[in-house]
This record gives sequence, C-alpha cells and structure tokens, in this order.
Amino acid sequence: MARAIEVALPHSRHRLCQWHIRKKAPSKVSCYNTNNKVKGLFNKCLSRCDSEEEFENAWAELIIQENLQDHVWLKDLYRIRNKWSTYFNKDCFSMDILSTQRSESTNNVCHGISKPTSSITDCFLGLGKVMRNWRRNEQDEDYRCSQSEIEPSSQPSPAKQYNFTSMPEWLTEDFISQACLSSQASVHQFTRTHKRCTFKKAISNVPEVDDGYH
Repeated sequence: MARAIEVALPHSRHRLCQWHIRKKAPSKVSCYNTNNKVKGLFNKCLSRCDSEEEFENAWAELIIQENLQDHVWLKDLYRIRNKWSTYFNKDCFSMDILSTQRSESTNNVCHGISKPTSSITDCFLGLGKVMRNWRRNEQDEDYRCSQSEIEPSSQPSPAKQYNFTSMPEWLTEDFISQACLSSQASVHQFTRTHKRCTFKKAISNVPEVDDGYH
C-alpha cells in the first residue's frame, strides 16, 4: 500500500495509525502493561515530543528501562519512526488525525450487519436498520436534553445573571461579548428550563449602574 500511495499520490504522505500501534504494543512488548515508565515513554515518543533530541532521549530511556536493545519489533518500529511519530510530521498538514478511526468505525458497522455470504440487498437493509437506530437514539437524546436543565461544570466568578426579557437597554449581547473578551472572562452558558432562557456570563467589566436589574 505504501508503494502504491507513493506512485498514485506523490504529494501525499503515508503514515501509520497510532491506534493500531498502541493496540499491538502489549502483545509485542511484554513489559508494556507491567512497566508504567515504559508505557509512558512509548506514548511520549508517539505524540508528545517537540524535538528530535527529545524523541531520541525518550526512546533511548525506553530501551534502557527493560534492556530492549535487541527487541526486533521495536527496532523495526524505530527504523520507520518518521511514519508514526508526530514530531517527524509537523511540517505536514494533517488536521491532527493520528488514526484511521473513520474507516475503522465504518468497518465495525459493516461487520455487524453483514457476513461473507450476505447479498447486496441484505447489506443495504442492514445499514438502513442501523441508521434508523442512530436517528431514534439522537431524537431520544434531544428530548432528554430538552427536559433537563444544563448545569455548567464550573460557576464563573464573578457572575451576574440576567433574564432576556428584563435586561436594561444598554446591556446587549454584543456589549456582554465585548466585555468578556476584554476581561478574558469565561465563555457564556445557556440554561433552558420550561422554554425560559437565562443568559449567564462572567462580566467583570460591566459598569455598575443602579437601575434595579442587578
């Protein structure tokens, strides 16, 4: 596949799926699951190195940890490090895609609705059933969310609360947005309860005006 990509898509870059590498590591390196230091260094080499020197140091420490100098799989992996380590691909735009997750998800769905002896019609009907289930689950989730109040994970401080129907004229949403940007306040949060919207935002730069709405 790598040779075909090089010929057919000469301006692209073929890389290896990090998810598959992580999945294969425990069966290839016996100490992967028993030595957290090795596991951490291996993951660092995959996607957390900012320079070639940092990668080389992390890889060398990984090898020394369990005397893996003669490990064949790790030797082969190191030889093609430019295909899987994010450091060696920083010059290539990839939208931070590190795995073949989309195709793997599609394959998983297809395997669940068909088998080698299935006809095209069976596959088509099976896919239709799966999509109906997805849409029903999405509708159920939308209904569940509409019936519950969204609680923010953290409360901004200082915070002020205004009801859209009773906000003073000068307190427009644009004004609040500008105030939050200038004060680096937290992102706004909306709370829906019985068709009533309450706008919550941390606005430290809003002028103190005694207009009865505070």
